[in-house]
Amino acid sequence: MKSRLIKILLQYILLPISVLLLFTYGVYKVLNPIKTVYNVSAITEKARCELRNISVSSFNVENAIVNDENGKLIFKDFSGNFRYFSPATIECERISNGPFIVTIYNDTIQSVGGLYKDEILVHKFKNSLEIVFTKLGNLVNDGKSLVIPFSGKVDCGEDVAGQVEGSMSPILREGTVTLGGYSNLSNTYFNAGTEQLYMGDRLIFENDSIPAIGFIQVSEEPAFKIAYRVEAEHAKILKPGPRDFNSGYVFRATIYDRLLHDKFFQSISLAGAILALIATVGSFIMDFIKFRNNENK
Repeated sequence: MKSRLIKILLQYILLPISVLLLFTYGVYKVLNPIKTVYNVSAITEKARCELRNISVSSFNVENAIVNDENGKLIFKDFSGNFRYFSPATIECERISNGPFIVTIYNDTIQSVGGLYKDEILVHKFKNSLEIVFTKLGNLVNDGKSLVIPFSGKVDCGEDVAGQVEGSMSPILREGTVTLGGYSNLSNTYFNAGTEQLYMGDRLIFENDSIPAIGFIQVSEEPAFKIAYRVEAEHAKILKPGPRDFNSGYVFRATIYDRLLHDKFFQSISLAGAILALIATVGSFIMDFIKFRNNENK
């Protein structure tokens, strides 16, 4: 009798619940995969952004040196506005309290952009230019800060390995990545934890489905601040030292985070578990009654 009860327990309770859990996980994995949103706030000496569109189309320039694609000096002390004419890559660098250097370029024959003064185009560039901000102290004294908005694919920091004589290695100094998960079916967001960025780390995103949106801010503090939001399949932190691109620490929102924090998922799981429990207990009771009746005959 004892072995028969164990068999009934396995057949009508444990097995159905296990199947239900696997089915629920599979449905959510296939039909409602977790999408991870990363909110990044960091202090870095270098950042690179591939602008996928030019909806964020301009930024202000204050007391800057401007060089063209050949390194020729165009303006010694320019104040005005830069506007993109086509998608481009923008690289920003500032080591410690040094000058803030902005390099903008593309790989097409289209003009990368132009400088405006009082809404008048004063110089149109070919496929690259360099803007060097050397008078950042003047901005601070005037109560201003330099802000550059962007929208595209972002890469923070740089490899810290062997150096060529005379060169410097701009690094990511510190930062925080806050993870949030969401699903299309429920349209709900849930907290998925945080990751800390340490000196020398490099943060990259793979299979990002939408462009990162954010800005760079330069002030009296060393290096510069960067803040942006991006949705991606996963993020990777590369630690300092020799390595290949496949190394690094990968992180994303997980099914465990959803179970802990997604109220909609918890409700669906609880309702499914209750229905499964009612069905299996009912089947167990019916079978047990039948079993007892057979034993009494």
